[in-house]
Amino acid sequence: MRRILAVSLALFVAPAWSGKKPVEPAFASTDEVEITATMHIDRAEITQLVGAELEPHIYVVEVKVRPKGEKPLRINLDDFVILKTDDGQRSTPFAPSQIASTGGLTLKSERIGGWAHQGNGPVWGGVGNRAPGRMPGNGGAIGSQTGGADATGVQAQAKTGTEPADNPLLTVLKAKVLKEQETTEITTGLLYFPLEGKLKLKNLTLLYKAPGGKMEIVFQR
Repeated sequence: MRRILAVSLALFVAPAWSGKKPVEPAFASTDEVEITATMHIDRAEITQLVGAELEPHIYVVEVKVRPKGEKPLRINLDDFVILKTDDGQRSTPFAPSQIASTGGLTLKSERIGGWAHQGNGPVWGGVGNRAPGRMPGNGGAIGSQTGGADATGVQAQAKTGTEPADNPLLTVLKAKVLKEQETTEITTGLLYFPLEGKLKLKNLTLLYKAPGGKMEIVFQR
């Protein structure tokens, strides 16, 4: 009886000390589309989710896009933006080839004086049919200016290097990335965001440029 009681107590108290709380998905919806997103900032979680270890400045968002109308929805990666509200940093997602290149990427901060600033950093891209852009984002920032004069952005600088024909990391990233397409079906996938500095979920917001207007998805653990 004593042994059974000990096991029962262990099972009862386990949730109180069994580790981190799970990351809860966040939601936003319009008449045209519903977005469900889960932000991952823990390195172990990211490695398990992707199936490969990424550079420490690359973070991952799981996304489910559900079109709600009969008209096909066009999914573009550049319609997603991460805002880091504590310092005004923002970023659009990288394509898999930008992460898996043998040359890799480096990040550096830039004082931008608020989210409405037009970036003047080095140009990266384009990948496939995507036009070259600046990091962070293409053009002006999205959202209210909470960063103020001390807001910062992240610039990506590509190192020299080429993509080998056989690149296991590139294969994995391409298989799991959110696919750019026109669809009426539910679509799921990953977004790979470059971000600098210490991250807290409460300071992160995913913006999505939906057909009916911008949507805000606020994360919390």
